[in-house]
Amino acid sequence: MYDPSAVGASTTRLRSTLGAVIRRFKVPKQYFMALIDGCESDLVRRRYRTFDDLKAYCYSVASVVGLMSIEIFGYRHEQTRQYAINLGYALQLTNILRDVKSDKDRGYIYLPLEDMQRFRYTEEDLMNEVYDERFVALMAFQAQRARDYYHRARTMLLPDERLTMVAAEIMDAIYYRLLEKIELSDYQVFTKRVRVHALHKVLIAVRIWLGSKLFVKRLR
Repeated sequence: MYDPSAVGASTTRLRSTLGAVIRRFKVPKQYFMALIDGCESDLVRRRYRTFDDLKAYCYSVASVVGLMSIEIFGYRHEQTRQYAINLGYALQLTNILRDVKSDKDRGYIYLPLEDMQRFRYTEEDLMNEVYDERFVALMAFQAQRARDYYHRARTMLLPDERLTMVAAEIMDAIYYRLLEKIELSDYQVFTKRVRVHALHKVLIAVRIWLGSKLFVKRLR
């Protein structure tokens, strides 16, 4: 049974806890506002005409989460902010490639319309799950864009930040593997949901964590 008083109490506790975290780590208010704007946009927007439009959305729902996280992790170098921003783009673009079918089933298209036009692949084609050379070329173009943002992020992370950012590096490795699996499937995202299995995620996390520890040890 719905209990308004219980919901109110839970909301109050959540606000109190979140407020304590914000004050402790001095997370800028504008990050939360940007995240709210990004989530709200899904209520009113179902298409993105250009990549610049999509990039602004990715910043709001993914990059700002990275910016919040590095405030909590702690960072030494200003360029680590660019690391967080670019990694956010890379992760969200990977999500978009994985979720093409589930998104379109809900009426959303996150592939930029200008790119679809470039490859002569229409909204009707997408809704009808047309899989052909046009779709493969379109998806390969998007995958390369995601790869570029992974590369940009990695070049911005300085060696003495690696251990501090180990959680972000684990996310990088898992999602990059997801991107590889999407590519290896020849972008067959209409017939199956590509995923990285739990055991593989654990192995990736252990590898990245041990690698970061050893790397920092060598630096010392």
